[in-house]
Amino acid sequence: KLVGRPLSLAERRRSIEFAYLDPAYLASGGRRFDSYTQGDVARLPYAPRIAVIVENKDTYLAFPQIAGGICIFGSGWAGTAIAPAIPWLAEIEDVRYWGDIDADGYEILDAYRAAGISAKSLLMDKRTYERFEPYGTNMSTGTTPLPARAQKELAHLTDEERAVYRLITSPDCPTHRRIEQERIPFSELQATEATGAATKA
Repeated sequence: KLVGRPLSLAERRRSIEFAYLDPAYLASGGRRFDSYTQGDVARLPYAPRIAVIVENKDTYLAFPQIAGGICIFGSGWAGTAIAPAIPWLAEIEDVRYWGDIDADGYEILDAYRAAGISAKSLLMDKRTYERFEPYGTNMSTGTTPLPARAQKELAHLTDEERAVYRLITSPDCPTHRRIEQERIPFSELQATEATGAATKA
């Protein structure tokens, strides 16, 4: 209240950062980084064929060029709240989510799908986990260990994604519970069906 009267505040509109990846557009002098605020008019300079949602800010800033691509900085759970409101995202046929291989990463992936974003996971499969597991960690921030976690149903995960999720959240997990996104080099993108032919290292 203000001077005895209720103060009515408008709900803050959510916003999200994204980057243009198309090499032809960037070579023409187009801007690299942009943002979208919920409810704003959004007209992109080209029609993206693929969108990659990432969680690590450094990964977002350094993401390699992809023909017809854009990269969205999901910023953890925040992206799941605004992504369904982005008008041009619904028009992109190929949406990928690349997060940490940990409990939060798979739960966020499930949340995107539950919100209506048909995102396919990128470099979060069993093969990637097994290959980069030696570079993983069992620590969260500082010296706090990552504990086992009560496993959620996560009905929107694939069987393979769910298998890795259950492994890294189990009380007797024999391997690392987290592989941070930045531990996986961009060169791995070239081996993926979605980005391989169009990615410029």
